[in-house]
Amino acid sequence: MVSRAQLEALSAELCAAGHGERTAIVSRWATLTGLSAATLYRRVGTLNDDRQRRPREAEHPEYRDWAKVLMELSARAPSGSIPLHLCLQAALAGDVETGEMLLPPEAGRVPLSTYQKIIKNELKGREKHRRNRRMHADRPNQAWQIDATTSKFLIVERELDDGDFVLRLHRSPMPSSGYKNKPLAAHRLRLLYYGIWDMHSGYRWCRPQVARGESSLDAMAALCDVMVKREDPRDPLHGVPEDLWSDQGVLTKHAATKDLLDRLGVNVVVGEAYSKERMGGIETGWRRLWESFEGSLFLIAPATGRWTILLSQIEARLREYLADLNGMPERRGQTISRRDAWIRGINQAGGAKLCPDRPIETIAREVRRWVDGSGVIRWDNVEYEVPDLHRCWVIARRALDGSNRVIVEDERTGKRYDCTRWEPLPYGEQLRSPQIPIDQARKAASASTYRLADPYAPAEPAGAESPALAAPNVVTGRFGARSQPAADLPDPLEADRFATLSATWEQFTAWVGPVVASVLTPDHRALIEQQLIGQGLRKDAVRELAATITTAIGASR
Repeated sequence: MVSRAQLEALSAELCAAGHGERTAIVSRWATLTGLSAATLYRRVGTLNDDRQRRPREAEHPEYRDWAKVLMELSARAPSGSIPLHLCLQAALAGDVETGEMLLPPEAGRVPLSTYQKIIKNELKGREKHRRNRRMHADRPNQAWQIDATTSKFLIVERELDDGDFVLRLHRSPMPSSGYKNKPLAAHRLRLLYYGIWDMHSGYRWCRPQVARGESSLDAMAALCDVMVKREDPRDPLHGVPEDLWSDQGVLTKHAATKDLLDRLGVNVVVGEAYSKERMGGIETGWRRLWESFEGSLFLIAPATGRWTILLSQIEARLREYLADLNGMPERRGQTISRRDAWIRGINQAGGAKLCPDRPIETIAREVRRWVDGSGVIRWDNVEYEVPDLHRCWVIARRALDGSNRVIVEDERTGKRYDCTRWEPLPYGEQLRSPQIPIDQARKAASASTYRLADPYAPAEPAGAESPALAAPNVVTGRFGARSQPAADLPDPLEADRFATLSATWEQFTAWVGPVVASVLTPDHRALIEQQLIGQGLRKDAVRELAATITTAIGASR
């Protein structure tokens, strides 16, 4: 560091130096202070910038007040501004009803350029953009930003049989008709990029996606991919963030994705509408990075002619591009890379909060439906049969992963049932409604001769009960300091019962294990299936029976 006294001494030497001596003087001071010559020149030039200057008093202070009135009038338009000369005419003409004038007559003799200078320089009324605030987080995974954009130079040409896509390099920028939110024909597809930015370390991660446009499920799938820990040591970013910054896009508007973010414990911070300054950290940065990544394709493509590349090749090149990008120095310390900065910070914070397994599979569309007397609900012109329920309201959920599974939840009890599409029974198999449990109980009671004991007989005094032993204290150890346990993610698509008998037997054999399943004969299977049907294919009953049989066979050996 250099003191002000040293700078003043250097300034005096430079003022007294002869022709050709200034360079040698600055070089000597640079060696003495350890600063560069350019820094010394700049410090000497700003010596007098911090002195107290006495502002010159305005000759006409009323001009500023008049200019402020004109600026308020010009801002009455919802967008843009009203021309200043029209505002001056309106202010001098007065109100049409009361005759009140906003400005005195002498304000009309002031040149219009004077008002324009005051509004621009003193009142700052001509500034179109606000000053951006640097985005920053105190620790890794405290805040992430997510954004999506359309490819600028790659066009989806066709899909291959193996699911890969052929992309064609387009040498003209994408027109406005190719923007991610513009509607397209059913056969047209786009290449989009979904990006994640850690606001502490500057770590960046992204993935390409071929789709018709920006989708909430695609954005949620990209977020779930980055939250899962990967094996590549060059890509250590993982964990559930505390805050997720996003624009007002589909990710924050879809009810299913908002529900999953709530269950993961992620707080969503939404940007301001029609204002990019708040999201400038990723809006501008990602577009510059994506354009530079795609711009490198012109170095390997021929100068003329048609040139194509596969989506899988783009993904491989993108992994290398991100590895180099995250290996660059972080923006603050400039001593370690962004990758190392994230690892160091997450270890100091106790580890990343792990993401539950397959969270995207728990996303479901939810509606309220009435179960009719036949135990059937209707959803989008499809009928589903609900086991053990009729004439009640339920919450129906449909999976959005392509399986179209439907789960209903009884509003009264909270129990969930796995539904199947309703299929009519063959004629003659069931011509009347089956007996309900109370009818079966009345039929059994009419044939019973059992006599009950007197319920009002005097009861003998109960003996003193022995006090229950207190449960021993269990001390659980803490295993691993670098990863925190994943939060319990309730699955809205999990049912209390199995849908079919075959699914029940498949899960039963998985729970007993292959060794026990190999010794079960067809007669054993028939007995077990009869018992499971009698218990309504409940999952807890199947699990308990599997444990009992496993223990019995193990003891017999």
